Amino acid sequence: MKSADLEQQIKSASAAGVGCKLQPGDLNDYFGELSSEAVEHWPFRVEGYRTVYTGIQKIPYNEDPANPFYGVRLEAELSDSREKLKMTASFFMTDDQVSVHWDNLYRMEGKGHSRVAVRLLNNLREFIRAQDRQRKDRKTFPSEILLEATSNNDRSGIAGCGGYIWAGQGFDFADAETRKRLWNHFVSFSGRHGVVIKPEDYKFFTKPVHFFSFNCGVRIKDKFGASSYLGKAFLLAHEQWDGRIASTSLGSEESRYASVFNAEQNRGKRLPAALKKLNAGYRKMLQRYYRQYASEKTPNFLQKTSRLAAAGWQIIKKSSFGRL
Repeated sequence: MKSADLEQQIKSASAAGVGCKLQPGDLNDYFGELSSEAVEHWPFRVEGYRTVYTGIQKIPYNEDPANPFYGVRLEAELSDSREKLKMTASFFMTDDQVSVHWDNLYRMEGKGHSRVAVRLLNNLREFIRAQDRQRKDRKTFPSEILLEATSNNDRSGIAGCGGYIWAGQGFDFADAETRKRLWNHFVSFSGRHGVVIKPEDYKFFTKPVHFFSFNCGVRIKDKFGASSYLGKAFLLAHEQWDGRIASTSLGSEESRYASVFNAEQNRGKRLPAALKKLNAGYRKMLQRYYRQYASEKTPNFLQKTSRLAAAGWQIIKKSSFGRL
């Protein structure tokens, strides 16, 4: 499939009055550098869902009037018989490098049943990887997915949970400042709930998944009123961070974690199964906190699990992480 075919596909699947706003070749101007393989992996297509494009907009990528650079923002509704979602994503191309800004995804109607958010992210991953397979400079300038993960309430008052959800889905931090800011908030949040995080452990929190996986045995009420482990409650507590997935991230620690987490069908086993994919230094650190704080809350815990304690971090594997 060629980019011109993609333009026609988007137009034909657009809501009334949307596709007709485009001039012939408009989308091909933006997507003309897409490889045929990337077009075949167009991310807005989800098996079992109908896609209707409800918005197409030309947007600036920079603010330099002497050298303006534009991208395109697509808004679409995806629906099946049980739910309807709205997704917005912006696409920018520098030569043949693609940068996808995942702007928004939320459920409009119904109830989730097929983990469509994870499926869409997997589509985006395969899209940028397909684009980069034949690119000579893909290691230096990889195509990427950018996202602002937030758990803040939106304007309608709907409670968001993106700050938590996306932390376990293979994202790296977009920059060092984001990582440092989240760490500072985490230390303060943990302290308010009686858990003292040591400054020297900052070196173990290099990825969003390290906050996502932090369970020291202390359970608190999250913003929905449910009992959650500390890392989950923290990321649900109106947290925001900027994330990035590069086409070259396949095989990274966070990517391996997400693969195992998503493959495990038993919700109660997802965290302990995926935890094995994190580095040994992080797991040992987590064991240290768990043994300190879980034993304070449940004094007989270590006595009852002395066999597991001798096996190092396996004590964490056998603990109750709670349902995700």
